[in-house]
Parts: sequence; C-alpha cells; structure tokens
Amino acid sequence: MRKPIPVRAQQLVIALAAALFIGGPLFAQNGSVDFSTSLCGNSSQSAGVDLAYDTFTNTVWVLDEGSGQVCQYTLAAFPPDILFSQSVTHPAGAAQGLPNFLPVGRGITYDPIAQNFVLLIFGDTSVSPPAPTLQLRRMDSTGLEVGFPVDLNALPLGAAVSGLAYDTISGNLWTRDTNNHQALELDPITGAVITQVDLPGEAVMYGSGITFVNDGGVRTLEFTRGGVLDYAPAKLLRIDVATGNELC
Repeated sequence: MRKPIPVRAQQLVIALAAALFIGGPLFAQNGSVDFSTSLCGNSSQSAGVDLAYDTFTNTVWVLDEGSGQVCQYTLAAFPPDILFSQSVTHPAGAAQGLPNFLPVGRGITYDPIAQNFVLLIFGDTSVSPPAPTLQLRRMDSTGLEVGFPVDLNALPLGAAVSGLAYDTISGNLWTRDTNNHQALELDPITGAVITQVDLPGEAVMYGSGITFVNDGGVRTLEFTRGGVLDYAPAKLLRIDVATGNELC
C-alpha cells in the first residue's frame, strides 16, 4: 500500500520546482521557502533543471543539466531540512564536448504506477556524436534504463520544451513550451502531442518547470510566471487543463 502524499510535502515540492531557477528567497501566497540545499552536480555545466517527487519513498530527485546525474534528497520535517541521499547517473550520461555539448537534461518526473522515472533528454546517444533529438527515457532508482527511448518528433514549430510532469489521472506526461507559452500533453508510449494548452500570464523570463496537480478529480497544472524585467519567477499560477482557465 502506497503512503499518501503529505500536504506539506506537496507544497514544498511545488515551491522547490520554482526555486531551482532563482538565487534568492521565493515568496508565495502562504509565505516564503523555509529551507534549501545545494545541488550535487559536479561539472562546470551543472545546474538543476527539474525535479520529481517520489511518492513511494517520500524523496525528491533533482535532474542535473549537464553532468548526467540525478540527485536524491530526503525531506525531514523536524527540524525542517532537505538531506542529500545519493547521486545516480541517468541512462543518457554526461554531456559530451564539442561540437554540440549533448546530451543535456530537460525534465524529470516520477511515474507512481510503474514506480520509475521518466526523463526528458535533448540528445540521442545511440549515435556519435549525439544527435540533437528530444527523447523520453525511463530509469529506475539506480539509474538503470527501463525500456527504450521514445523520440519527440511532432512538436509545435519553434518549440523549446523543458520540465516534465506525470498526469496521475490520464497517465500521460506534460511538458512546457516556453517559446510558444504552452503546456504540451505527451503520449508516453509514442511521444505524440495529444493536447496543447495556452499558459496565461506575462511573457516568461525564468521558470521553465511544470507540475500536475489532481485537484479533487480536476486536472490542473501549476507553473511559474515572471515578467521579462523581473529576471525571476514572480508567482505560481494554476490552470484547469480542460478549459485553460486560471484557477488561482
């Protein structure tokens, strides 16, 4: 029997997803972030690009952009803290040098049904040097690949996608197209785009993650927004997937 997701943990993970992209404190509707910790990436291109909340072990996994690492952290409530547990190398591995510095991580999410992780990777490592192709790849908690890579070949024109979220109602995936200001629903088996939802708010500057929230059976998405002069996310927005309407 799986443990329920604590409300406090849900709020923390949403806040952390935004905090990955800023250097200072993040203020939200219910206050500021209580605590933070360093990332575990160890290369000159290391940067936290997305995180996943493992509902089975109550841990947070942060995808590093260029080192090929995924860092696991445990959440402690008393006293509040984020504790580093381990680092695993994901199936795509670290970015290679010239000519194109690929592959790089773009998103990660936890699949509670399969109890493994789905990664959004830019760079097909089946060829050398890696080709500039977006793929979905799965791994277990040790970094071992599960199944085969799935190419994303039919994205909207000019799309620049990042962030990944698992839809606990449909079983599909969501990513964020920051160029076209949309959320894209993806078929995890074929990589096809199922739905395109316009994201409201100011033109984005920072904040490239996206989170799925089952709000009493209503499919909703949460994401950060910030004006181009803010140089940081200014707020978290929630929309109804079915209507595209802003909820809060």
